[in-house]
Amino acid sequence: LMQTILVEETPLATVDEMPDAAPILRSADQPRTLPTPPAATLVPLLPPPPVMPGRVHKPSPDDIEARDDARMSPFGFDCDPDLTLTRRDAAMIEARLNAPCDRNRVVVFRHGPLEIELMTDAYGRASTMLPALEVKAVVAADFGGRVVQASEHLPDARAFSRVVILWEGPQIFRMNAYELGAKRGESGHIWSGSAKTPSRAMRGTGGFLLGLGDGTGKSAEIYTFPTGHSPLRGVIELVVEADVSEDTCGRMSRATALQSNPLGGMTSTDVRVTLPACDRVGDVMELKNLVHDMRLAGR
Repeated sequence: LMQTILVEETPLATVDEMPDAAPILRSADQPRTLPTPPAATLVPLLPPPPVMPGRVHKPSPDDIEARDDARMSPFGFDCDPDLTLTRRDAAMIEARLNAPCDRNRVVVFRHGPLEIELMTDAYGRASTMLPALEVKAVVAADFGGRVVQASEHLPDARAFSRVVILWEGPQIFRMNAYELGAKRGESGHIWSGSAKTPSRAMRGTGGFLLGLGDGTGKSAEIYTFPTGHSPLRGVIELVVEADVSEDTCGRMSRATALQSNPLGGMTSTDVRVTLPACDRVGDVMELKNLVHDMRLAGR
């Protein structure tokens, strides 16, 4: 169309103005150039985008039913709790609980007469160390009547003597072991402020202390000594103390002491103690005859 308008016989020609183009003028004696199309025509013509198939999966009634299944957690895991036990040094057991549908819930770990309470985390997990009180250690996790359990064989369990103090509620009771004549605060004084490690018992050079529980429910402190393979001779003095605090003053508290006996079992002693009045906050009360001293004959 442009070429038919700009004919040679016409000395002067114009192109109608368009919104996107300026007038074009030329003389007849000027060489002819290619016409400039309107700017609007410079936009390339693109084919329409292809129609993509739908990739969003529409849930079926079966999918909805699966998500609503009480046996599946919100994260898609099986709701059935799982308890695994792993052997550790000094005849200790590491208990790991995985219960995806029991998140932020109190769980009671039981091993023989030993009971402690823990809270599962946001994923339904909880773990704790436990002393093996028997060669065949059976551990149970109780969710208010629903129980899962596992067992582990620890042939060296009887080589270690245990003394356990159990209570319920905030930290009240404290175990103290004075090894071979040690005085308060010395290296041989084993307590929560100087608990030592199981490696010390594995070498036969002394004992260690383990605290269990989160301080809100059933808690425990356990002193362990390697009587089966320690060359040491002498006496380990064992003392249980109760702290008089603003939370415990004037109140009656209960505790249970468990202690290894020569036959390989555990003896149990229950005690009820009324702590002094609140004008004696900060005092420490010593519980007499709750546990017996250990006498080491050497190996």
